[in-house]
Amino acid sequence: METKTFKPEEISEFVKEHIQSKIDHNELHLIGLDMKNEENFKREFSMYETALFEGICNGIIMCGGKIEGLDTDKPE
Repeated sequence: METKTFKPEEISEFVKEHIQSKIDHNELHLIGLDMKNEENFKREFSMYETALFEGICNGIIMCGGKIEGLDTDKPE
């Protein structure tokens, strides 16, 4: 079976689409972001976006996939 290799841009696009879906369905507040304080919101939103990207990358690696430009092979 051939290992699927993802591009970081593909993952980033998926994250953007996922977040846009949350916005479109008025679900952004369900994530726990501070919707009343703009400064907090920006910081928390950035953290959410980064954590989502990293979580997807980790899931891909854990399932045996690869990400272009990321070396996950252990040195011998």
